[in-house]
Amino acid sequence: MDQIKTKAIVLRSVAFGDYDKMLTLLGENTGKISVIAKGGKSLKHGAGCSNFCYSDFCLTKKGENFALSQVSPIETFSGLSSDLDALNAAAKMLKFTEYVCPDAEPQPDLLRILLNTLFAMANLSVPVVKCEAVFYFKALTLLGFSPELIACSACGDESDLAYFSVEYGGAICSRCGGSVEDKIPISVEALYLMNYIEYCDIKKLFSFNSSEGSLKEVLRISDKFIKHYLDF
Repeated sequence: MDQIKTKAIVLRSVAFGDYDKMLTLLGENTGKISVIAKGGKSLKHGAGCSNFCYSDFCLTKKGENFALSQVSPIETFSGLSSDLDALNAAAKMLKFTEYVCPDAEPQPDLLRILLNTLFAMANLSVPVVKCEAVFYFKALTLLGFSPELIACSACGDESDLAYFSVEYGGAICSRCGGSVEDKIPISVEALYLMNYIEYCDIKKLFSFNSSEGSLKEVLRISDKFIKHYLDF
């Protein structure tokens, strides 16, 4: 049996028998894995085996199966429990992350943006809509679904970008808008914001000021992209 140590976040925690839990973890060096946590409901392991908890895990691997040996919580994001909107948004982020991550393939950047976003909501009181807009749009770019934001996705012209199309995969100019059925009006501020989120360093993801309206535009477009390309 191999001993594996990894920092990981609990994406899902499900009761397994009277005392145990089945965990879905996203680990720094393991990727997404399933782990049997014997005594996962006990005081000894309880906090580290709960949803959202980011911990140091010591695991035993036998074949393709993982079992929990020890866990030491690093961050529980307990501040989420005081804001129902933040808690619901965070729960959806965990489900999305579990959905898009392949098994056993490390996703260090996606793990970082998830942790940064949860910390922003739980500990820094960053508005939920800002956290959602940043998380989902940055996740899309990391997953390879970067939209065209500089030029019209239909004709290539860089001027007068007034719409966005999921079918075309990016911005649409006012001249082409009449022939694009799924076009969504988009502001210059929202286009600028999407450019910022796509290219900025993960450590600076929340270092910007923007109107709530622009954040909602970005989130709306991200939602449509995710439904269309990821079926989530």
